[in-house]
Amino acid sequence: MDFRGEIDSDFLNTISIFWLRAHPPTAKEHFTMGLAYIFMMVLGVTGNSLVIYMFSRCRTLRTPANALVINLAVSDLGMMMKIPVVIYNSFHHGPALGSLACRFYGFIGGLTGTVSIATLTAIAIERYHVIVYPLNGQRSSSHLRQVVAFVWLYSFFFSGIPFLDIGLGRYVPEGYLTCCTFDYMSASVEATIFLMIYFICAWCLPFLTIAFCYMQIMRAVAFTNRLQCTKVRNKTELKLSAVVFGIIALWFLAWTPYAVVALMGISKYRSYITPFASMMPAFFCKSAACLNPYVYALTHTKFRKEIHKMLQSCGRKKDLQYVVSFSRIATKHVVKELTISEGSKGEKSP
Repeated sequence: MDFRGEIDSDFLNTISIFWLRAHPPTAKEHFTMGLAYIFMMVLGVTGNSLVIYMFSRCRTLRTPANALVINLAVSDLGMMMKIPVVIYNSFHHGPALGSLACRFYGFIGGLTGTVSIATLTAIAIERYHVIVYPLNGQRSSSHLRQVVAFVWLYSFFFSGIPFLDIGLGRYVPEGYLTCCTFDYMSASVEATIFLMIYFICAWCLPFLTIAFCYMQIMRAVAFTNRLQCTKVRNKTELKLSAVVFGIIALWFLAWTPYAVVALMGISKYRSYITPFASMMPAFFCKSAACLNPYVYALTHTKFRKEIHKMLQSCGRKKDLQYVVSFSRIATKHVVKELTISEGSKGEKSP
């Protein structure tokens, strides 16, 4: 209703008639969504940038096992880089940036979202391998580089098909028309088949793999802890259970709503989808990119120690700067007093 911008004809042709039949969102709804995305972007950029900085700064953190955590932070930071598009559109009450920004937004979202999902799955597999089969040793750095390369190629494949628009779907506006995603409202058989394959490869298999790996990790730790005293064993198992439940629940809550909406879109239940109902699952997906650095990096013991060292070092530097500045002021004051006293002596001597 209050759209502040020119109509892009190419963009208009990509909008599903389903959204055009819906009542347009109010200016208050656009403003609220824009503010929410600003808060998310600040939180996500801060957390992921801190993770990348700390891993590049500290040699103790640059281990092969942490390569996947760095890759997760890079992909989540990439997810944050597209948020200015939806913020700008929200404050203009519509698709002010047009079709090119829509395709860019959809492609970056599809790429980084798939990279994050695949990386979380790889982290679960690596942790399962190290904890359940400790005698096999840790994977080499070359192996993990191959895993990272496979994750990006895997993600480029699924995100590149809609971007190329070769008949298997494309990136189109959704909900408030301020952001874009896979065309799950298309009646095309080819687009439906692609989305079903993507749903299996980017939700079903990762979720089952993550759940299996962490449940096996918890089982292996519980078996090992039988040799410990009851109090210590119960405390360890309770803490591990909470962490495992939190990781699985976070992944499930972040990605399941979007998968459900996409499945409803390609089925006969699309009439139950509202613009707001399509915007919230997309928001949940991006919120995972904000929480991942705090869950997977800040819970890392060595990472927390390095953060503590850095803060202590910053505190020492501030203290040293304070001492130096105080010494300079004191020295200037002493020199001034000596100059005055010497001058007064010189005046008395004649």
